[in-house]
Amino acid sequence: MPKKEVMENKVDMKKGAQQAAKLLNIKKGEKVVIITDKQTEKIAQAIHDEILNYSQDLELYYMESFGERPIKFNDFIKQRILNADVAYYIAKGVSGELQSFRMPLIDAVRENKKIRYAHMINVEEGMMNTGMAVDYDEVNKTSKKVFDIVSKAKEIHVTTPAGTDLKIKLNPKYKWINSDG
Repeated sequence: MPKKEVMENKVDMKKGAQQAAKLLNIKKGEKVVIITDKQTEKIAQAIHDEILNYSQDLELYYMESFGERPIKFNDFIKQRILNADVAYYIAKGVSGELQSFRMPLIDAVRENKKIRYAHMINVEEGMMNTGMAVDYDEVNKTSKKVFDIVSKAKEIHVTTPAGTDLKIKLNPKYKWINSDG
């Protein structure tokens, strides 16, 4: 009896990592900071490796090196964010860190007027070769087409072969925004 071949379910994150670097428009020589955790280490490493094609001025910090989670935002991290051109937060959400870490991190990002920032909370490896690997130019084109239709609509009617028949009346006071990233 022949042996069964087992396909290894290996996630190739290269395309997603390329998009993560492209979306923040990293330029040669810019200072880049990545804050991650052990759970998302492979994702952060894939993005780190891609960023090295643009900049060697790259720092990567593991949240666990600052103590047991949930950790508190600290001056060391704040100074890195304030001095960075680009930063990524790539980590799993931990109860208590929204207020103790993530909100102060966002405040520091807002304080640094020049920074370009990606907040990748709860990102998983599978997302890196699906959602992160899409052609964002196509997403933008499609988003614009949808926006052009719905921004003038008073009602939306959706039907499907499975039997969905949904009518939605739109409030004219609400304004559509093309939020395409």
